[in-house]
Amino acid sequence: MLYRDRYLLKQITGFFLVLFVSFSLVLLITQVFWSFADARHAGIFPWKDYIINFYDNLRMAFPFISLLSAFFVFAEMERFRQISVLELKGISELQIFRAFLMFGFFISFFAFVFGCFPPYPEANKVVEGDISITTPVVSLYAERTDRRDILVNVVISLREGESEKIIHAGKAHLLEDRIILYNGIVFGAGNRNFSSLIVKTSFNPLLLERYTSISSERQSFFFLRKVLKNMAAVGVMSRTDWIMLYSKLSYPLLNVMVMFLLLPFFYQRKVLSRIKIFITGFILMFFTYVLYSAGLSLGKAEIIPWQISPWISHVCLLSFYGIYLSSGGKRLYNLWHSYRQ
Repeated sequence: MLYRDRYLLKQITGFFLVLFVSFSLVLLITQVFWSFADARHAGIFPWKDYIINFYDNLRMAFPFISLLSAFFVFAEMERFRQISVLELKGISELQIFRAFLMFGFFISFFAFVFGCFPPYPEANKVVEGDISITTPVVSLYAERTDRRDILVNVVISLREGESEKIIHAGKAHLLEDRIILYNGIVFGAGNRNFSSLIVKTSFNPLLLERYTSISSERQSFFFLRKVLKNMAAVGVMSRTDWIMLYSKLSYPLLNVMVMFLLLPFFYQRKVLSRIKIFITGFILMFFTYVLYSAGLSLGKAEIIPWQISPWISHVCLLSFYGIYLSSGGKRLYNLWHSYRQ
């Protein structure tokens, strides 16, 4: 890595950490006051809700903090004419801009990892009451659960082609590739009682039961992907859940995409005050969030293919980047020159 890239990355990261800590403190203090009335009436402070709301709001703020950090560094460089000095040394705007993109990728990775550890206590909570699941491959009903993997008073219907097997059992133990049933009866041409029966499955029964109790928004990318692939194995494809899965990738990547919003300022060269930076960053992020939310909504409404709905804002920002670069021969030359070096 070139020295100038390390220097710029250090500067941007420094601004990001300052803004990240400042935003976190403001958010923490604000939420304390928001929760004060509820705590006074309930007699106890709602720590779980407090932590969950703080985590959600902080995760949503990553692209905005990233963009502000980049704008602050750019404004400082332009204020002291550092970009002009680098150009006199034969370094193009896009070569300087490369460090901002590297920063965007780094924060995108950090935001993705941050989203893989949601502090949601209900994620491990056992379902209370009965459970009912119906898919093209299997139907499952249980009166209640003793543990997450133990179901009581169970009726299972397994379908394979034209055949169907219906089993009633007093208890079922769910494993990753099989179900162990106790004290029941297999219905068919000749009903058969059993004290213990092992039924091997082409799906994961534990994840099938888990699907009934989770919120897709409050799961990590890897766990939700495992659950949805398991549901696809039993013939269930939830458009909303799959959009949510891909949004757990697309939203962290907005930290890279918003860096492209900074590119025109490298060519226009306007010194921005800190107030103007906040206003400019807020306006740009507002339109980015609108595009992102519109893509998700259009996908859930089946107006556009769900596979591309989480990526609408990314496509728009990349299109803007391509159109801006192609609008002048100098910019295209600088892009090629930056690539060659």
